[in-house]
Amino acid sequence: MAARMRKEREVGPDGWTRWVQPRMRDYKIECCDCGSTHHMVFRVVDGHVQFRAKSAPAYTARARVNRNVRRQIKALAARVA
Repeated sequence: MAARMRKEREVGPDGWTRWVQPRMRDYKIECCDCGSTHHMVFRVVDGHVQFRAKSAPAYTARARVNRNVRRQIKALAARVA
């Protein structure tokens, strides 16, 4: 059975999420194929690694354009073959 992931929300005007302390074993980050991209920063507090994430709209747009271009190339290659 899959565990539910906690959705992180922006916490401040700068767009960063709260600091997260990942579990050392069996830690997972949920991701999708939409091209959404995030800046991530890390720190160590009292010997524990923490990170936070911030949306990166320019990188997301670039990733989505590149993904669409690759998809179009694959479709053209399939037609030629």
